[in-house]
Amino acid sequence: MTTALCYPEASHARNFCRLRATLLAMLTNQLQLQLWLLALTYTILAEPPEIPAFLLNEWRSQVLVGASFLN
Repeated sequence: MTTALCYPEASHARNFCRLRATLLAMLTNQLQLQLWLLALTYTILAEPPEIPAFLLNEWRSQVLVGASFLN
């Protein structure tokens, strides 16, 4: 898909295409991380009874650290 959007005859167009592909990949990775953290937070806040309290507290602290890193 990206090769169809790139123009091989112009160097600046190739560079722009590469930059756009890189930024899109970075945005996709950050979005996936945010969705994963959201799902993990939802799971932790639901507090399933089979998970021990000390493990829930550890997970909560890791989610808070991850969330503060994204902001």
